[in-house]
Amino acid sequence: MGEGQYDYASWYVSTLGDVNADGLDDFAITATGNEEGGGFQAGQVYLLLGRAAADWGHDFDLAEADATFLGEAEGDRAGRSATGVGDVNADSYADFLIGAIGSDYGAEDAGQAYLILGRAAADWGRDMPLSLVDASFVGEAAGDQLGRRVAWAGDANGDGFDDFLLGASYNDQVAPEAGKAYLFLGRAAADWGLHYPAVQADASFLGEAEWDEAGRRVSGAGDINHDGYDDFLVGAPHSNRSAGLAGAAYVFYGRPDAGWGHDVPLAEADVIYEGEAGNDRAGYDLARIGDFDGDGVEDMVIGAYRSDEPGGSGGVAYVLFGASTGVPQPIAFAPDVPQGKVGEWHTFTTTYGDPNGWSDIASARLLLGASVADLKALNVLYEPAANALYLRNKADTAWLGPCTPGARTTLTNNIVQLDCSQSSVSGDGETLQVAWRGRWVQRTSRSRHLTGHLRVADQAGYDSGYVPLGSWTLKP
Repeated sequence: MGEGQYDYASWYVSTLGDVNADGLDDFAITATGNEEGGGFQAGQVYLLLGRAAADWGHDFDLAEADATFLGEAEGDRAGRSATGVGDVNADSYADFLIGAIGSDYGAEDAGQAYLILGRAAADWGRDMPLSLVDASFVGEAAGDQLGRRVAWAGDANGDGFDDFLLGASYNDQVAPEAGKAYLFLGRAAADWGLHYPAVQADASFLGEAEWDEAGRRVSGAGDINHDGYDDFLVGAPHSNRSAGLAGAAYVFYGRPDAGWGHDVPLAEADVIYEGEAGNDRAGYDLARIGDFDGDGVEDMVIGAYRSDEPGGSGGVAYVLFGASTGVPQPIAFAPDVPQGKVGEWHTFTTTYGDPNGWSDIASARLLLGASVADLKALNVLYEPAANALYLRNKADTAWLGPCTPGARTTLTNNIVQLDCSQSSVSGDGETLQVAWRGRWVQRTSRSRHLTGHLRVADQAGYDSGYVPLGSWTLKP
C-alpha cells in the first residue's frame, strides 16, 4: 500500500531480475506523486526483494520495502518508468533503471534516467536519494522527458553484456515531438557516472515526423531472427505512416559491430510494422514474449490500444512470430568450367551470406565430393578473422595449413591440392566470396560426378550445415 495521499503507488510495476543474486527475482513498485524526497511529485521507487515464503500478505506497507529511492527535486516524477535491464556489467547481479521524466538537470523537463547496479548486500536502505546511485543519463533538451520508458535491450551486439534503451518521446530534433530513442551498450566498468549526456549514447534513433512520439515505448524483443544477437523495438504510437495516428513499431536486428551510429532515422529500421487504421496507436506498447509458439525462435507482441477492430476502441494486440532469417547461409557454387581432368588446376568460386554482415562469418567451407563423407573430396576452409585457408587431410582428421590467400604456398594431402597463391577472398556488405584454386593429383579410373557442398557458420555459433549447391565432373 502507498504511503500517502496522491502518491500514485503502483504507477509502474516491474520485475527487476535477481539484483542480489540470491536465487530469487525481485520487483519494483513506483509512486510518482510521492513528496518525501524533493517535494511535490518528486517520486519514489520501492524495491522488494524476492523471498521463498512470499509472505508479504495483504495490505503490505510500502514503507517496509527492502529499499527505496527518492526523486531529487520537485516535479521529477521519479518512477515514471522502472525496469530490470539484465546484467549490464556482467558481474552476475541484475541491474535496473528508473526514469524521472520531469528532471530539470539538463534543462526544464529534459528528463533523467538512473542506473542502479545490483549487489549482494542489497544495502541501499530506505530513502536513498537517486543522486547517489551508480549512474544517470540526462536528456538533451528542454521538454524531451527522457525516461518516459526505459527498457532492457538484451545483448544486441553479442559481447556478453546486457544493453539498455531510453526513450525521449518529446524530443524535437527532427520536428516537434517526433521523438528519439537511445541505445547504451553494457560494459564491464559501468563507468558512465552521474549526469551522463544521452547524446553520447552508443546509438540513437530519430522519429520520422512531428508528433510521432517515437520512443514513447522501447523494448527488447529477444532474438527474433535467430542469429545470436538480441533485437529491439521502438514504438511511435502517433505515427501517420499508414493513416492518421495509426502508429508504428520499428524493429532493429542486433549485430556484432553495433554500428548503427547516431541519429539513425527510424525509417531505416530492419522491419517496420504500421497500424492498420487511423487512430489505432500501434506501438503504444510492445514487448518480448519469449518463444510463444515453441519453434525455438523468440516472438514479440505489439499493442494498438485504440483499434476499433473489435468495436469502439476495443484495442488489439498483435503477436508476431520470430523466424530464422538472420542465420548465415551458403548462396552459390560456381566452377570455372563444368568439368576438368586430374592434374588440371581449376577455380571454384563460392558465395556465402550473413544478414549481420560478412564480417560476422566465422568460417566458410567447400566440400567438393561425391558426398560429405567422401575422403577424396576437395575439402577446404576459410576463416575470415585470421584470413586463413586450410585443406583437410586425407584421413579427415585434421586441417592442413594455414596459408593466406595470395601467398606462395600450396597445401597438399596427396589426393588434392590447394594453391593459395591463386585463391582469393572478397567481402562486400552481407556477402563473402571465396575463389578456391585446386586440383586432383591422385588418379581416378573413371569420371566422378561431384557436388559442391557449402557450409558457413557465424560468430554466434550458428552453422548452416552442408548445403548442396551445384555440381562438377572430374575426368580421368
